[in-house]
Amino acid sequence: MLFGYSSGGLIAYATAARLEAMGAGPAGVVLVDSYQVSGGGVSAQVFQEMAVTLVEQDAEFGLFGSTGLSAMTRYFDLLPQCPLDPISAPVLFLGADRSFLPEESAAAEEEWRARPWRPEHTYRPVPATHFTVIEDDAEATAALVEEFLGTLAPVPART
Repeated sequence: MLFGYSSGGLIAYATAARLEAMGAGPAGVVLVDSYQVSGGGVSAQVFQEMAVTLVEQDAEFGLFGSTGLSAMTRYFDLLPQCPLDPISAPVLFLGADRSFLPEESAAAEEEWRARPWRPEHTYRPVPATHFTVIEDDAEATAALVEEFLGTLAPVPART
């Protein structure tokens, strides 16, 4: 099982594709409010609002030291290179159903929603925002992940 939140979903999905190509794919993939970076993904306005919110959270979480900022620039360079081709593993796409954007945001009404990348992904809304889905509202997220885990076939042990 692979799990990815936000842009980490791109990494989880690309990892699943690579593992499948090697003959050792995961039993499933969970994408939590993961935006596509290229090909119709997150708009510039939404991305800017997301960055502002992250900077505002810096005081609480200490995200933006020089090392973190250096790593983040490389990370954002890598994300558009993550392949989003179909994979065999079932994919659960959990989408926040409440906007994180301020009311005065210029972004279109629904631009903030992360949407499944492929029609075969199973979509479930989470009563949360992009930021609370793994924080204050993590219990609702975990319940949906546990439900999904119960539907997966066990992966045979490798010998």
